[in-house]
Amino acid sequence: MLWEPYLEDINIIEAEKNYFTDIIEQNYKVTEIKDISTEDTKRFKATVYIENANRKNHVRQDIFKIMDTLKKLKNYPNLKYKTKHGEIPADLIQLTIYKVEARSGRREKYLISSNENFIATVQYFSHQNYKLSHTSLKGNIWKDLKFRREGDIEFGWNPNFG
Repeated sequence: MLWEPYLEDINIIEAEKNYFTDIIEQNYKVTEIKDISTEDTKRFKATVYIENANRKNHVRQDIFKIMDTLKKLKNYPNLKYKTKHGEIPADLIQLTIYKVEARSGRREKYLISSNENFIATVQYFSHQNYKLSHTSLKGNIWKDLKFRREGDIEFGWNPNFG
């Protein structure tokens, strides 16, 4: 398979450090921050752990703080393909929220309503066109989640939380 050549001038040293450190605050921890940008959209995906989370209002406050931090995060060019990058605000941010930290592949990381550790799935979008619809997930494993939109943020709450 052949692709168009990558002609953009990029700083290879910057591109090689495409790694994001965890964000650790008193109430929450943001891990597994990944740049999933495309040529047209700057996007991030992350996992959030909010210990002692009992109410949606407390989780919501932390989510707004996390979104503000991630929106301003600088991403670097990708060496394999063109991406929207730099110190511009993010177009889309996807978060998965849990109560306590668990390893990948463990039951505590399942995105289903019967998982007591799972709080919500959240996405921020700067414009309606960037929003991911998740129609296949909403019709299957997320059919129990309660989706609510607040401005440019959509929350998919686990009905067994709060």
